[in-house]
Amino acid sequence: MLIIIKTNIYSTSHTCEVHSFLVLGVRSSEFGVRSSEFGVRSSEFGVRSSEARYSVYRSESRSRRSLMSPRNAIAEIMGAFENP
Repeated sequence: MLIIIKTNIYSTSHTCEVHSFLVLGVRSSEFGVRSSEFGVRSSEFGVRSSEARYSVYRSESRSRRSLMSPRNAIAEIMGAFENP
């Protein structure tokens, strides 16, 4: 950041404008840091949502495995032969 301040005793309003610009720049940089922190939080939320999808996928695969166990498969085949 380049700051040019003219030292003049008579132009006090100009120095006040430069000071207000400096404060505004610092506040905008703080807002940028806060927005980057929000981006980190959103990426953490994305990781959590992917973990939730992975857990749902694992529960679905477990339910499919329990439905397609060897006993259930043999019972379905025998039931098909018994009830044509």
